[in-house]
Amino acid sequence: MKRILICYYSRTHSTKEVCENIKETLDESFEVTLRPISSVHDIKDYETVIIAAPVHGMNWHQTAYDFVTTNQAILKKKEVIYIALASLAYQGRNFWQKKVFKSLERPSKIVNPMETAIFGGLVSDTPKIVGGILGIPKNAKRDQRDWNMIEAWKKNLIKHL
Repeated sequence: MKRILICYYSRTHSTKEVCENIKETLDESFEVTLRPISSVHDIKDYETVIIAAPVHGMNWHQTAYDFVTTNQAILKKKEVIYIALASLAYQGRNFWQKKVFKSLERPSKIVNPMETAIFGGLVSDTPKIVGGILGIPKNAKRDQRDWNMIEAWKKNLIKHL
């Protein structure tokens, strides 16, 4: 049975919850391990490695990027999937949305993933002036995760694994 590692960085638990949801689905067909990135020290026994982290400062979180950099020799021999969560992925000004969608380009130059996914995240408590600059509507939901989108992505992913 194919062994899959899902490792994540999650400060607010939003990314962790998405990874738990993905694991539940993949568990039906694969042997899946879910761990915080900080507790992953050996990836050689997995055929597929899913790395998930939020976008901060328009970059994929440094912890995830460092994981890719540190493990690049092994990751290049595996199926790799990157997941990013960002509150500005599907709201706010187009300029910022484009930056979010470019956030996975940098790690992709180190290890080219078989697939990437960008989902909405949690809107942090930001001053009104910052929300205005970013183009976040005043009545925006704090939780921007679209569980229907995640569900559709998981079903498609299973076909490719």
